[in-house]
Amino acid sequence: MGIGDNNERRKLYEQTYYSRFRIKNTDIKLVLGVQFSAGLMNITIDEQQDGFKYETIQKVSLSPYKAKMFSYELKKFREYLQGNVKENVAFGVPAGMGEKVSYIGIHANKDKTPIITIGKFDNDGNIIDQASITFNNNYYFGLEWKDISENKVDKVYHNIVELDMFEQLINSFADSMNGAMAYSFADLTRYDNARILGKLDPIYDKLGIERRSYNNRGNGSNNFLNNTQSTSKSIDDILG
Repeated sequence: MGIGDNNERRKLYEQTYYSRFRIKNTDIKLVLGVQFSAGLMNITIDEQQDGFKYETIQKVSLSPYKAKMFSYELKKFREYLQGNVKENVAFGVPAGMGEKVSYIGIHANKDKTPIITIGKFDNDGNIIDQASITFNNNYYFGLEWKDISENKVDKVYHNIVELDMFEQLINSFADSMNGAMAYSFADLTRYDNARILGKLDPIYDKLGIERRSYNNRGNGSNNFLNNTQSTSKSIDDILG
């Protein structure tokens, strides 16, 4: 028996991946974070404890479909910001099923600064728990020089950058989960993977480790198109 052989059904360990994107509100020690696991995008509002320790106080898990629908609502929210803003008007989606349903919504304060609210409501539609985090305002800035040789410079704040990146994150998850991007990456790196496996094959052979083999038969499949000549026939000839 080769090393590593196991007749029992193996269960794959589901790894969690953490996005570098974060929105941190230092005034109330809240952080909006994003993780990916089990095919879901998990958006959390975490509260900073002592030091670098955080405790999740609200979480919503979006499937690719829910993320796509949320992207539609984010687009409506952007259009809404162009007019008069009412603080209680929000755009979002529900997520999950059960006695408690999670939801995520985006709204804005009177200064048109975006706010994310994550919470839960019961079967009767009553909100039973929620938390909100406000995006930063007058925080991220670029530089514009009137005279760069004398460093006559002005700060130009980009208050929309967090909303841009958050919306891009939602769209990227929804679009990437169709598998096309993953396949494209696998296809473009197939030669690199082949070289790595080629270096590992002698080690497997030396240790007696069995591995799955793939036979590349090219066009050797039993197909009526094989070994055909490029001749022109009418449909009547083909149907005989």
